[in-house]
Amino acid sequence: MTAGGLSAGAGSRKLEYVSDVVLELARENPDASPDAAGEVTVTLKIAKSRYGPAGETLTFGWCGRRQRYSA
Repeated sequence: MTAGGLSAGAGSRKLEYVSDVVLELARENPDASPDAAGEVTVTLKIAKSRYGPAGETLTFGWCGRRQRYSA
């Protein structure tokens, strides 16, 4: 369950079967320290979508200090 994905919520399988869209948000490198702006790189993956193709990935910067994403 530490790797995420659809099986991370496998206790009751409701996450997997009931939802229309499942998004997976993860840091690319958990051991990496933030850059000079205080940002780390995170990826957003569409793990499941009933409305289109799954597997698309977007990459963002995340600043925990400001609680904001940047493209």
